[in-house]
Amino acid sequence: MSDLKEFEINGVVYTLKDEVARNAVGSPLTANSSADMEDTTKVYVYTGTTSGSLTNGHWYYYDGDSWEDGGVYNSQGIGNASINGSKLSLDIRSSLMQLASKVLQLAEKVAYIDANGQDYYDDLEDAKDALEAALYPPTNLVSISAVYTQSGTVYETDSLDDLKSDLVVTATYDDSSTETITTYTLSGTLTVGTSTITVTYGGKTTTFTVTVSAIPFDYGAITLSSVVDNQYIDDTGAVTSNNGSHYDTEYFSLTGSATDLIFKSTCNNFRISMYDASNNFIRQIHPSNVYIANVTKASNEKYFRIAWYGSSSSTFNIYNGTALDLVMEIGDIDSTTGEDKTETKRIRSADYIPASGTMDTLNCPFASAWSDWAASNCGFFFRCYDSSYNFVGSLLNGTSMFRGNAINKALPTNTAYVRIVMQKDTNAMSAGFSQDVVNAMTIYNANYTVVEATT
Repeated sequence: MSDLKEFEINGVVYTLKDEVARNAVGSPLTANSSADMEDTTKVYVYTGTTSGSLTNGHWYYYDGDSWEDGGVYNSQGIGNASINGSKLSLDIRSSLMQLASKVLQLAEKVAYIDANGQDYYDDLEDAKDALEAALYPPTNLVSISAVYTQSGTVYETDSLDDLKSDLVVTATYDDSSTETITTYTLSGTLTVGTSTITVTYGGKTTTFTVTVSAIPFDYGAITLSSVVDNQYIDDTGAVTSNNGSHYDTEYFSLTGSATDLIFKSTCNNFRISMYDASNNFIRQIHPSNVYIANVTKASNEKYFRIAWYGSSSSTFNIYNGTALDLVMEIGDIDSTTGEDKTETKRIRSADYIPASGTMDTLNCPFASAWSDWAASNCGFFFRCYDSSYNFVGSLLNGTSMFRGNAINKALPTNTAYVRIVMQKDTNAMSAGFSQDVVNAMTIYNANYTVVEATT
């Protein structure tokens, strides 16, 4: 053996001895104070009075920077051969693997000077692999969990993969370790309402729920491009001649899955005819003397056509939503205090209607039989309240409430709710007539969407 080779081997052996000395701490030493803990290669059990970061009865080891608390010394007996590699601390496992690597380095050098050196090296390499497998055994998946935080509107036509941006899936293993995973799969069906979606990963499943919205209509104004004058569509779906009537020959598609619709027109005598996917007539909505019609679309209704009596330049719009149905009662609301008071020529809403900013278009669809009401001055007022239902002021419209009126007026500052008062300046309402008005009252909010009134 050359002097150089012997020198290199001796150096490796010296290094290994040093590593063994640093890791073989032996029996722990005792320390009554931090000053007694001088040897950073040893473990100390603190026997002094608990003070500062040191606790009586705990053992301490030096991690290279400071003394770390290892917990209560001998707090629980450990049986022979009862600890596997995965129970050792990461520091100990790392040190053992470093030691094995240095032994393997030594065997590699021996292989240069000994005929059997390669065999030694191969055996030691196998031993190192076995040690690594013992110290870092494979983990088994125990369960998965999912946390879904919905950040936007989800429609029934959206892809399940679109949900992943708001979803965090965590895998838990039998060694209590966890990790966030992204290679999971999602299954289930998005339907309007609350849908339950299943997450699958590694043979494990969990579920989460998502709120799914109906696909909205995106009409706004309806473009009438094929109008036929002096004809209309009757309630059987047949086209019939009638002077002053009009209809559009086009079948407008009812896109989206929303079922609650509002049709609004500039004329008060119109008809909405509904058709199936093959343009077969189903039914007709023919509201009386109103500018707005609330329609609940059936699942087989795929198209509609429009007919009306009046100006050929009448316009139509379609919106999502339903009418706001108010409970109306005989009486007034004081314009300075916001309190209820007796009045036989007025009716008031018992409900507080969420509102802010500008009240735009309202509508009260009275039946034509109520001609005495329609002919009278039936202006309406808003009594306005803040979020705590404190009165903040009144807003007067002063125009007829019969049919629809675009008032477009700003509400008082801090308005969160309104109540509506309607006046009839002729004779007081009879009990029967008043009850009819109460039952038929329907007022639409500015955006033609559902508004929940608060009593």
